[in-house]
Amino acid sequence: MIGRRWLEDTRRSRAWHFGHACLGHLRRLRKLTRRIWPGADPCRACPDHAVYAHYDREGAIHDYVVEQVRQLAGAGFRVTFVSNARRMSEEAVAAVRPFCREMIWRRNLGLDFGAYKDGIAAIGDLGACDRLALMNDSIYGPFFPLREVLNAANPAVCDLWGITDSWDGNYHVQTYFVLFFKRALASPAFAKFWRRLPYVNNKSWVVKNCEVKLSQSLARQQLAADVLCPYWDVAKSVLKRLESNPRDEETLAHKSFLDHLHSNIQFGLPLNSTHYFWDALITDFRAPFIKRDLILKNPQGIAYAWRWPELIARQCDYDIALIRRHLQAG
Repeated sequence: MIGRRWLEDTRRSRAWHFGHACLGHLRRLRKLTRRIWPGADPCRACPDHAVYAHYDREGAIHDYVVEQVRQLAGAGFRVTFVSNARRMSEEAVAAVRPFCREMIWRRNLGLDFGAYKDGIAAIGDLGACDRLALMNDSIYGPFFPLREVLNAANPAVCDLWGITDSWDGNYHVQTYFVLFFKRALASPAFAKFWRRLPYVNNKSWVVKNCEVKLSQSLARQQLAADVLCPYWDVAKSVLKRLESNPRDEETLAHKSFLDHLHSNIQFGLPLNSTHYFWDALITDFRAPFIKRDLILKNPQGIAYAWRWPELIARQCDYDIALIRRHLQAG
C-alpha cells in the first residue's frame, strides 16, 4: 500500500513538473521585453559583467537595491539591470541608470531565472567576459564592501563561486549571488542550460530545475564550485556554539528551537543556512548578505531573528536605514 502511494505521488510529481516545463517552453515564443533603457555604463572598459534581477509589485527600485547595483559597478562589473516589475516609472529608472550598462523592463515570466536568462542574452557574446555575476534583490546588504568580498573568489581553484551552498535536494550554489569564471562561461553546459531554460512561474520548480540543475550541470562537466561560507563548515561552527553554551536560562520555546537545530545538525539533515545559520554566517564567516524573507516573514520560525539590526551594527557600518525604509514601504 505504501509503495503504491509512493508510486502515485511520484507520477503526480513528474506530471506536475512536466506540465510546468511545457507551459514554460511555450512562453519562450512570447515577446517578453517591454522597454530597454541605455545606462551610463561606468565600467564600459571592464571585462566583467553582472545581471541583476529585480521585482517590485509597485515598480519601486528601493534604496537598498540602488546601493547593491552601485557596489556591483564599484567592483568593476558592467551591470545589466533586469526588472520583472508590473510597472516602471522614469524616476525609478533614473535611480539605477548611472550604475548600469543597460536596463531591461520585461514581463514577469520565469521569475529571477527568467530575468537572468534575458539579461545574459542581452549581453551577447561572453567570449571576452572574465567574470559574470548573477544577483537578485532577495537579499539585504552587502554589509562589507563587495569588492573586498570577491577577493575570496579564486578562479585558480573554482569555476563558479557563491556566498552559500546547499545540500537540499542535490548540491548547489545558491543563486541569490553567484559568480562564473571563464571556464564555466565557455562550457557547452552553461550555454545549453540557458538556451533551453523555460520560463516557469513556480518557485519550487525554479529551485529544483534551475538553481539546483545549474550547479549539477556544470559539476557533470568537471567544473568546480566554491563558496565563501561552505555549508558543513558553518554547521560545525553552529554546532560548536550550541554545545558550548548552557541553555538553562533560555525560554522554553527558544530551548525547543535550539534542541531541534542541534538534532538536525547532528544527524546531518540539510538546512537552509541563510535562515537557520543567518547570524553565524555574518559573525563567523563575514557573509555580506541576509535574506529578505527571514526578516519580512521568518517562514522557518527562527528564534531571535528580529535581532538582526543589533548584530549587523556590531559587525559593520552598513546603513541599516536602507533596510528599514524598504520594510516600512510594505
